[in-house]
Amino acid sequence: MSDANWESRCKRCGKCCHTKDGIACEHLRYIGAASSCDVYDKRHGHHRDISGRAVECLPMEDYMRIYGMPEGCGYR
Repeated sequence: MSDANWESRCKRCGKCCHTKDGIACEHLRYIGAASSCDVYDKRHGHHRDISGRAVECLPMEDYMRIYGMPEGCGYR
């Protein structure tokens, strides 16, 4: 499956968009029931969580391996 096809499955719910500590990143924004990332193309790597602490974005594949897929996830 191509990256574009895989990405198109995302519903932008933000449920799997967390740091390695399970805390929301400072770049996660909610718009109603949907979410977006201010730095999506550069999301992996060092950022800050919502408390201002230095963290790393948890790649979706790692999130799913650790926590499973969130209910209603488009990747299920």
